[in-house]
Amino acid sequence: MDVDYTSSPYSYKWHVLFTHITRDERRLSENWMKLDNVTFQLTSDYSGNWILGNKDLTGFYRVNYENDNWDWIIDQLSRDFQQYTASSRAAILDDAFALQRVGLLDTHRALSLTLYLNQENEYLPWTAAMRGFNYVRERMYLSESYGILQNYIKDKMGHVADRLGWTTSVDYGPLEAQEPLQQRHLRNLALKTMCENNDDDCISQALAMFTGWLERDEPVPADLCRLVYSVGVMNGGEQEWDIVWSKQQLNDDGDLRHALAHTTYPWLLWRFMEWSLDDSKTRMMHGPSNIGNVGRTQTGHALAYDFVIENWNLIKEKFGKVGFGSRSFIGRVTQLVNDESRLKQLMQLVHKDPLESKTAKMAMERIKLNIQWKTKYEAEVTQFLQDNQNT
Repeated sequence: MDVDYTSSPYSYKWHVLFTHITRDERRLSENWMKLDNVTFQLTSDYSGNWILGNKDLTGFYRVNYENDNWDWIIDQLSRDFQQYTASSRAAILDDAFALQRVGLLDTHRALSLTLYLNQENEYLPWTAAMRGFNYVRERMYLSESYGILQNYIKDKMGHVADRLGWTTSVDYGPLEAQEPLQQRHLRNLALKTMCENNDDDCISQALAMFTGWLERDEPVPADLCRLVYSVGVMNGGEQEWDIVWSKQQLNDDGDLRHALAHTTYPWLLWRFMEWSLDDSKTRMMHGPSNIGNVGRTQTGHALAYDFVIENWNLIKEKFGKVGFGSRSFIGRVTQLVNDESRLKQLMQLVHKDPLESKTAKMAMERIKLNIQWKTKYEAEVTQFLQDNQNT
């Protein structure tokens, strides 16, 4: 996508330690890139012999390769992914999705790196994978191939959710008796992913826990509160929404506030945003994040945008430049916007009433990138999904 590679006006350059291994040489090699570039000789024949840069994420930089090397990495992942450490697998996935977004790696190769994920059981690679998948999901949720994308993600993540299940260990007692922290994070990520992509079993289990909490005051494991409350509100009606609203009023619970933004009833979302501007119902500090959370949902993002436009002056007056331009507000409200008409509308408003906030300008740039991504890459993603529905 039309990336601007204009150099910094300060012309900064850096000494960077480039580390790498190859298929045939697993001993870590180090070479300093001194300001401009570096050339080094491999110790073995390069043909068919992949090279992996920045092993274990020891440096803060991304690594791109020639197409042949990407293909060899894809092949290695499919044959024996454990030849790379978990942190290296995370780096490969994160780099690939990032490079694809700016047109430096073709879509088919970037997504082919995810084909092995139905064997992946580590938290770091899955975090990188879902960061990339979620970027794609947010820009394709109105696409006719969105269902295929959801099925592809569920197919890859399903074995993790099945293995870890919904039973969490106690939070107290000897450390050796507690569940490893990364496993707890992985469970949360797996269950959240399955529910967000409409897995029937996941939603049924979350609803059962929500009903027990709502009707019988049964506790929900702390790790799963946000997920369970959100699924419950999403699949409930006005009665469930009102109960959750009342409970968060009593407890000032962030997970409950987050859940309120997930109803699929537009009029409830509008009421939630109106109440978020009412000091008698909502603490001022929560107003921007409430509206921002609505803006991050598929049902609510257009409503949140329209609400902000309609209440532009009131919101600016109430929250001031800091709150109005905060990342949690403007950034979230515009995160899923990908049409020219809303972009022009926002540009006109900002032009008439300029915000002294970099975040507002970043939001407009994000919308432009969303539009560009949809135009350039949606068809390519769709083709990959169609070709790999049962892999």
